Amino acid sequence: MRSLLILIISLWTFSLSAQTQDSLKTKKTFSPDPKLASTFSAILPGAGQVYNRSYWKLIPIYGGLAAAGYFFNEQRKGYREFKDAYIARYVDSTAVDPFPGQILSQSYLNTEIEAHRKRLELGIIAMAGIYAIQIVEAAVDAHLSSFDVSEDLSLEIRPELRRFQGRDYAMASLTLRLRK
Repeated sequence: MRSLLILIISLWTFSLSAQTQDSLKTKKTFSPDPKLASTFSAILPGAGQVYNRSYWKLIPIYGGLAAAGYFFNEQRKGYREFKDAYIARYVDSTAVDPFPGQILSQSYLNTEIEAHRKRLELGIIAMAGIYAIQIVEAAVDAHLSSFDVSEDLSLEIRPELRRFQGRDYAMASLTLRLRK
């Protein structure tokens, strides 16, 4: 039994000393490339966030795009309905009126057409804004992935009394300590 234990210990220590430097390499940390992250996001919204391994950010990106797309589609439908009603009542009497039997004045139809057109454009701007923001966010997230957020960072604000030209002045002192 004793000789078996000595044999196991000697084999175990031999295997530890037989390892080469290549087999002891430390695990590399993931460091995303900002250009690549923003390129992925420009090709497919959210792809840069997946590349940065920030999967939870897909929810607000696609939620915002879906909400803006829904808003755009609803305004497009309303715009089309009021435009068709205007055409059917005041331009071409053979066209189908989407609001048959309702009394709608020409000024009311024009007002509704303009209101839906403005909201339609707002939906386009919202979708473009969300698209641009997610590209910028992917690049910024990739840049800040290597930012040090350890406990070694500290910011202290202390009151301080300074003398200048024979007079005492009270002021706040700001100290940023990066390492302990």
